[in-house]
Amino acid sequence: MNIPAEAQAFIKRQGWGCIRSTKSVNGGCINNVVWIETEHGPPALIKTNQYPPPNMFAREADGLRTLAVHGGPKVPIVYACGRDWIMMEYLYAAPKRDDYWESLGANLARLHNVTNDKFGFSNYNYIGSTPQKNTWTTDGHTF
Repeated sequence: MNIPAEAQAFIKRQGWGCIRSTKSVNGGCINNVVWIETEHGPPALIKTNQYPPPNMFAREADGLRTLAVHGGPKVPIVYACGRDWIMMEYLYAAPKRDDYWESLGANLARLHNVTNDKFGFSNYNYIGSTPQKNTWTTDGHTF
């Protein structure tokens, strides 16, 4: 897979050096996903789409940043994004823990304790490539 020039320029500006290796990652159906290792930077994922809907990756970045609440579930840090790509922190599989489900439940509860007096989101976004309207409303059923 070709890494977009804009993403390569970001890596260089960060001082992460050259890309040493890449590996295709499975799991998505509309984007190509690649794990990258650089000389000096953190392992990262780059998702690309040759023909993305408008602002798809910018909206994904907004959503991930919003989900990253203190004490909530681990959400990858977004490093950068462009029109047809997004680069984020690579999350390794966590070790097995006896209290996994209890911990996940507590983290999800902390995420859901972040509330608003309205339902919606600051931007429309996507479920895959399908537009999701997020108009603010006071009625959760309408939303």
